[in-house]
Amino acid sequence: MNVAVTRAAEGFDRRSFTAQDVRRMIDNGIMEENERVELVEGELVVMAAKGYAHDLIKNGLNLALARALPSDMMVGIENSIQFTDNTILEPDLVVFKRSARARSDADFTSSAAICSWPSKSRSQA
Repeated sequence: MNVAVTRAAEGFDRRSFTAQDVRRMIDNGIMEENERVELVEGELVVMAAKGYAHDLIKNGLNLALARALPSDMMVGIENSIQFTDNTILEPDLVVFKRSARARSDADFTSSAAICSWPSKSRSQA
């Protein structure tokens, strides 16, 4: 799906979104569930496309973490995580207790580790 994007007009007021707003937009077909966006402090931010090197590093870290973790912990890959009412992020990797995976209201703010790094294209933008 092609989505029109624009650079923010600094100094102008913008509408701030909440996690609930995003869920309603998905439910009503305004956004697709698989759109590559994150909600960052109320703003919808388009995520950069990932490249081969990015995925290679992410997969290597996933394997290393999964082997090293105790049995009550697990690694999530690109999980959508709501941190606050106006922030939903999709970190590359997140380490959390297995007991949290079954709850939609799991508290990931105290997760053991959250790893995300920008792709080359995002850092050059």
